Amino acid sequence: MNKQKQIKVRFIGDDDPLALRHGHLYEAILGQKGMVCVVDETGEEYAYPPELFEVMESITTDAGVITGRSQLASQA
Repeated sequence: MNKQKQIKVRFIGDDDPLALRHGHLYEAILGQKGMVCVVDETGEEYAYPPELFEVMESITTDAGVITGRSQLASQA
């Protein structure tokens, strides 16, 4: 994962053992166009839509502060 500020997110989408597990916490970064970049269960980094995650800690972005347990999609 690159050097941008990492955040903790919880995956709230449908469980997929080969990609992301529902309810699991992941280290992520906010990518281009509001996408969430996560190293998933395959060990590779992929960009996912923000509506599939909730932020588990407060972070500051160019758009302002995203508070803990807020959904990323509402901030994009």
